[in-house]
Amino acid sequence: RAYARSASMKLKRVPSSASGMVSNSLRKGRAIYDEMKGSMSKSNVTASDVLPTEPAQVFGRSLRDVMNDQRDWAAMEVALLSSAASTEGPEKEESDESDGGPSDHEMMARCVLGLSVPYMVFQCSKLIREKHLHVEGIFRISAAQSAIKSLRHAIDHSKDCGVTEIGAEEHDPYLLACLVKMYLRELPEPILTASLQDAWMDIARVVSSHGADQWESASPSPRSEGADESADPQEESDGSNPESDEQKASKEGVDFVVNAVKGLVNQLPRHNRNLLQCISLTMRHVAANEAKNKMSAGNLAIVIGPNLFPDASLMFEEAKALAMVFLCHYDRVFE
Repeated sequence: RAYARSASMKLKRVPSSASGMVSNSLRKGRAIYDEMKGSMSKSNVTASDVLPTEPAQVFGRSLRDVMNDQRDWAAMEVALLSSAASTEGPEKEESDESDGGPSDHEMMARCVLGLSVPYMVFQCSKLIREKHLHVEGIFRISAAQSAIKSLRHAIDHSKDCGVTEIGAEEHDPYLLACLVKMYLRELPEPILTASLQDAWMDIARVVSSHGADQWESASPSPRSEGADESADPQEESDGSNPESDEQKASKEGVDFVVNAVKGLVNQLPRHNRNLLQCISLTMRHVAANEAKNKMSAGNLAIVIGPNLFPDASLMFEEAKALAMVFLCHYDRVFE
């Protein structure tokens, strides 16, 4: 465990966007393994010595503690699996269809090692983006309470921060969405942090005073599934209709608020910012497929907003308006 902490502390930030996440995670995991290999080979270390013997609870724990436990588990898992593979001899290598390459389990551990968000949230969000953007009412319709409690219990009583439980089988898409909302809601400290609460409330009041429709209509959206990639964005506006004074003033107001939100996001702790970005990215892709799933940015803001400050320090309309900025101006807020 000491080797794991020493190695994982040297991880640099991994991008939280969907593009390149897995490849970057694998590369980071490989680098850490190479660093640990020499130390592990000189020590008489066994799995019983280093792997956690107590469950690594995920829900209701601080984000920092969950990330530390997750990286500890992944670093030691990679080191032990790689060490075991190197001592199995040439007979194993000759029979291995992958020509001595890492096993699927080791590849998973390397990926987890490089993540910048809790694996449970990462995997739920990834599955929703890849497979369930068409599901009607995603994030609004709840899964069966018995299923939620059962999977939550399994994750909280696992020794790998839920890696096995989330990745072992196909789960109902509504269940995946419920887990993400539950995780946000049960964080000991709100994802937007108590120290910045007053600043967030001030901005949220300004946003809500403008009305949610303005934020949704003023934002560029990612292309929905099946959209025509060859469409020319210049066709939407040829400059023949100059902006009125009112439109210019409105645009300036939006720019001011988005820049203020971006400034506060950059003040968040690294883990909080990465988590907020991961969830906002997923919401953005869901909203882009509103025609199929019936979940507009406004609808998503209604169900996600209250989880940003679960203790209700933000009023409902303010929380919804703030979520609208994260969803509708994702590219600018998180650039």
